[in-house]
Amino acid sequence: MSAPEKPSPSPPIPQSLPSVVAIEAEPEALLIGWEEVPNAVCYELQMARKVSESTGDDEEWTSLSASRTCISLPSLPPTLPIPSPPSILSSTTSIVICIADQYDSSSTPSVKTTMVRKKNLCPSTLYRFRVRARDNVDWMPFLQSSLLRTLPPSLQKMATPREERGREGGKAGCVALAWESVDGAEAYVIEMREQGKVRWKEVGKVGGTSVKKKNLDGGKKYHFRVRPLGEGGEVGSEENWAWSAWSEALAPPMLSPALKNLLGPTLLVGGREGGTAGGVEELLAGKVVGVYASAHWCGPCRQFTPLLADFYKRMGGGREGGREGGRLEIVFVSLDQEKEMFESYFESMPWLALPWEDEEGGEGGREGVISAYGITSIPRLLIFGRDGRLLESNAVGQQFLKEEALSAWWEGRSFQGHVHKGGGGCCGGGGGGC
Repeated sequence: MSAPEKPSPSPPIPQSLPSVVAIEAEPEALLIGWEEVPNAVCYELQMARKVSESTGDDEEWTSLSASRTCISLPSLPPTLPIPSPPSILSSTTSIVICIADQYDSSSTPSVKTTMVRKKNLCPSTLYRFRVRARDNVDWMPFLQSSLLRTLPPSLQKMATPREERGREGGKAGCVALAWESVDGAEAYVIEMREQGKVRWKEVGKVGGTSVKKKNLDGGKKYHFRVRPLGEGGEVGSEENWAWSAWSEALAPPMLSPALKNLLGPTLLVGGREGGTAGGVEELLAGKVVGVYASAHWCGPCRQFTPLLADFYKRMGGGREGGREGGRLEIVFVSLDQEKEMFESYFESMPWLALPWEDEEGGEGGREGVISAYGITSIPRLLIFGRDGRLLESNAVGQQFLKEEALSAWWEGRSFQGHVHKGGGGCCGGGGGGC
């Protein structure tokens, strides 16, 4: 029987890979991290205290050692035996998984995470860190070491910045951030970090206490931190300030895939802008969405449409005065028989509409909505929550045209406590008057 093939070693690590960075610094602790190395099953982290800045001398390198505890081990490559019990690196850092029993753990303690908080350090002190990775064959070379400093105990720290969405919905790809002012601060500098990543990036400097970061990926979350700048760009006014604690992970609004697929890529902007096209994600992300099936020939529709338009405007909808809209957006789905009637009716509406024709010249999106929700009578108003769930199957009626209803939808609840079924309209889809 032939011996099993040995796994091929991973390619060498390029020297350009980033080394250890300080994600957060405190007087007696450092939260440090490094970029994940492809094919790594664990890492060895070493630390040396800086003895002299002038001579460049360091103390001897020491690996961050571990006490032993048994916890569940994550999945490992099939070529690696699973130790029993697995060892844990828990020293003065947070507990992280150590799989070093397979590789002589007494000489090379290792960690599976790429972030470690090292505690019990001295304030205002330089420490050097370095890290190396191991694949399922052998240890790779150490990455270039990094010199990191703990903070002096006298530094002040701002309160944690918070998301500022208020009563309005957010905008696709955008996070609004606010923080408390600092006396004497001339400006504030803001940094952001993608959740799970270790490097901070500067967003910019602002003179106020709020900022909107645009062009973010709707599928990701981000942390933010702030610190004040004094006159001439020095940090703080009379005393130095450390970075604030970072915000919770904030995600820019995004439209649910199901609703995006249902409505298609493009919507028309109605009212004064008369049919201007816009992207569905940009127009609807982060909002309660009402899908309004109606037609010009339908008498009950002509009665309900002005009531709905008044409610829509009272709730902050529409684009009058350059507003981007509030928590609610409405999309008109026409059941008119002729394009001219659709266009005439849509001109009286302040909201959005599905195009009369799709890109191939067919009824496309309109027919898809009508078929998907069995719309056989109008007016019909479907209400979808911010996560894309259907909250009301028909919200036609003045009992829904109140702020309490929108607040319930914003929180992901049906206003009446259940999904309404049934028509609510008297007009069939044939196009006759009623």
